[in-house]
Amino acid sequence: MSKIVVLGAGPAGCSAGYHLAKSGHQVMLIDKDCFPRDKTCGDGVSLGSVQALSTMGIYPQDIKRLASEYAQIDGFLLGVSNDISHLCPTELKGYCIPRFVFDNLLYEKAINAGCVAQTQRISDIERYHQELHNDFDYIIDISENS
Repeated sequence: MSKIVVLGAGPAGCSAGYHLAKSGHQVMLIDKDCFPRDKTCGDGVSLGSVQALSTMGIYPQDIKRLASEYAQIDGFLLGVSNDISHLCPTELKGYCIPRFVFDNLLYEKAINAGCVAQTQRISDIERYHQELHNDFDYIIDISENS
């Protein structure tokens, strides 16, 4: 199988790393910050994301038990410019949880699947990419620098 490095260990990087490692690849996750970490953005988990997370064995009832704060999203609010809106309820529910909980849950899933984590601040991303090409078959750059 391939040796793959994923630059950026946020939700997208950890999810990619998880699936790649589960498929038998050697995966290294590199992020500029250590985990656990907290971020102020991105607390909402959309309806589509709930389905994607279930492929990783992450279900809303499990997250509800882990999160100190949990708010369910029951549907979509559709609005137009003339102040008319319509709430469309859905069977599948999304939710909001602290980003700290969400990131760490995905990170732990990736590590448990076999990903190796490394913390490294990268100042010259282009030069670093050249070095990575020598050690890895593929580079997936999901970092803020990409």
